[in-house]
Amino acid sequence: MYTRVGAVTAKAYHFRCVTCKTSYWHSYSEKAGPDNQTLRKFYQPHSAKYLMMSSTTAFELAYIKEVVVDVELGRSFEDVTERFNRLYGSGAGRGDLYKTRVEDAFFVYKLLLFFKAEITVPIGTKSNRPDIDNLCNSAIEQVFSSGSEWVKHKCRVAGCSEGFVVCDGNEKLSRRICAAPRQHFKLSSHMPKITSKCGNSPVFGGQYQKASKYCEDHMHLENSDGTVAPTPKRILLTLNIPDQVVSTRIVDISSTLPSNDDTTVHIACKKAGNVKHYHDRTAGIMAIVRPCGIVIDWREMYTCESSSQLFIQLLKLIDEDSASIKFIGYDRACEFVPFLRNLKAKGNPGAEILLNASAYMVDNFHIAGHTTNPCNPNHPDCEFHHSLRKFEEVANANTECAEQCFAWLKRFKSVVKYMTASRFRFFMHTVISSHNHTIEKRTTQ
Repeated sequence: MYTRVGAVTAKAYHFRCVTCKTSYWHSYSEKAGPDNQTLRKFYQPHSAKYLMMSSTTAFELAYIKEVVVDVELGRSFEDVTERFNRLYGSGAGRGDLYKTRVEDAFFVYKLLLFFKAEITVPIGTKSNRPDIDNLCNSAIEQVFSSGSEWVKHKCRVAGCSEGFVVCDGNEKLSRRICAAPRQHFKLSSHMPKITSKCGNSPVFGGQYQKASKYCEDHMHLENSDGTVAPTPKRILLTLNIPDQVVSTRIVDISSTLPSNDDTTVHIACKKAGNVKHYHDRTAGIMAIVRPCGIVIDWREMYTCESSSQLFIQLLKLIDEDSASIKFIGYDRACEFVPFLRNLKAKGNPGAEILLNASAYMVDNFHIAGHTTNPCNPNHPDCEFHHSLRKFEEVANANTECAEQCFAWLKRFKSVVKYMTASRFRFFMHTVISSHNHTIEKRTTQ
C-alpha cells in the first residue's frame, strides 16, 4: 500500500459469491465478463481512506489527492514516482512505486470523480492493468456534446464581460498518431478535395505487446519483421471529425468546408512555407481563452493549424451563446476573415454567422510580425489592428492571455506525448478544468 509516508504492507480481506461468482474487495468487485475477460467495478470512494487497484496494490486516498495536485501543477508521472522512491524506496525494488501504477490510480480516481458513480473497466489478461480508454472516451464525448461550461463566463477582468476572447494554437501539446498514409478523396462534386489522416494512437507496446508505428486498425500495413508492407490502393481509414462531437446544424452548414491542407486559402501576413505540417503526430491544440486566463474551449488540431478547424470550433461556441463572444483576437485573423468571406460567397451560412457575430483583430502579442495593409494602422484598408476605433471597448483587455496560458500548459508536453488519444483528451480536460476553477475562485474573491 502506497501512503503519504511510504509503502507499507497491508492485509486485504475479500469474499466470493458462490452464486454469481463475483469477488468483493475493499474498493471494487470483480467477475468474468464476455470471453472470460475480467471486469472490475470500482466503487465511489466517499468516506473511504484507501483505493485498492488490484489484489496486491492499494493507495491511500490522501496520497492520491497529493498526486493529483502535483500532476495538475505540471509534475510528470515519472517525477512523482522518482520523488516517492527517493524518499521512501528501499533501493532493492521492494515497495517502490512505478509509473504505470500511479498513472492508473490517477485516471481511475479522476474518472470516479467525473462520473460520480461506480465505473466498470476490463482488465488486461497479461498486464492485469485496467483498460480505461473506453471510459475516457465516454467521459470526453460527454464533455464535448454538452457544450462549454465556460463560454458564458464573465468577471471583472478588463475585456471579459465585454465578450473578448483570444484564439491561438499550441503545437507542443501533441501526441503521436498512426503512420498510415494520407489519402485524398472527394465526397461529391460540390465539395473540395479532402486529405484524411488516421488520428488514432499507434500501438506503444510494452512488456506484453510489441510496439508499432501503426494503430490496431492499420497493423496489417506492417510486416512481421517490422518493415512496411506494400500499401494497397485502398485502405481503411478512420475519419476524425475535429473534435469528436459537432451539432447537426454545423454538419449541415459545413458542406463548403475546405480541407486542412488546402493551399489555395489566402495566407495573408503568414507565408505558406511557414505553416508547419505534422503527419506523425497531432498538430497540438487550439485554445480559446478569456482575458482572465480561463480556457472556454479547446480542441486537438490535425496536420496543421487551419482555418477550417477553427471555423467549426468557433461556430459551435457561438451557436451555444452568440452574445458571449463579440471580439476575437487571433494571430491569423487577416487570413481567417478572408477565409470566412470566401465561404460566405459560396453560400455557407455558418461563415455569415461568424462574420456577423464578432469583430476580429490581430492580438497585441503577434501584431509586430504583420506587415500587409489590412494589419497596418496607417493604411486606409486596415481592419485587423488592435488599435482601431472599433476595438476601443476592449482596448484594455489582456490580448496576451493565450500565450500566458500556453506558458502554463507547456509543462504538460512530456506528460501527454505518449498517451493514447482518449487518455490525452481526458487528461487535458481535467487539468484545464482544474485551472479554470482556480482562476474563477481567484477572480471572484
